[in-house]
Amino acid sequence: ETLKFADPVSENPVVRLTSPANESHLPLGSNRAAYRRGNSLIFAGTRDEKAGLFRLDSKSGEIRQFAEIDALDMRWFGLTPDDRNCLCWSGDKLITVSTGNGRSRDIYRAGDGWTRVPSLSISEDGLFAAVIEKKDETHRIRLITTVKGSATTVVESDTPLADILIRPKRAGIAYRRGAEIWLANFDGKQNYKLRT
Repeated sequence: ETLKFADPVSENPVVRLTSPANESHLPLGSNRAAYRRGNSLIFAGTRDEKAGLFRLDSKSGEIRQFAEIDALDMRWFGLTPDDRNCLCWSGDKLITVSTGNGRSRDIYRAGDGWTRVPSLSISEDGLFAAVIEKKDETHRIRLITTVKGSATTVVESDTPLADILIRPKRAGIAYRRGAEIWLANFDGKQNYKLRT
């Protein structure tokens, strides 16, 4: 699928990594797609009408599917810091998938009438994931431990929440509440609007 060509306007060299004939997506937000050593890249997509996670070797251009996932959300996924796993949504379940053998394990599922809002932020150390959920007109941010799958509510609001980001090297989550940017600690005790 890799193709090298010159940009028609600037004449700069361009490398197309995947074919436009197939659906291919990089993760949204701050979630990582590139391996730490820079030798590979993961993406979500479809090949032969099957959704899954793929690894692209940056040197050879070879694409290999490492997991086929039912109801994959192709926008919200990301690598863990050790590059051994990928967190992603399979329908309403947050799962972890081995990038080596493709085995998956359920981590979390919203309950009690709550539904997930498309979102996912993975902490720098890979120990936590933050997600947004909605029930009627109430939104909440949940902090999930990726090892045990336990979850706590950090923020709850009647105003729509979006664009969550776990702060690097801090126990905090930045998020958008309506048109404002807010910051909350993991325990939810400090939760305040940032000046913009």
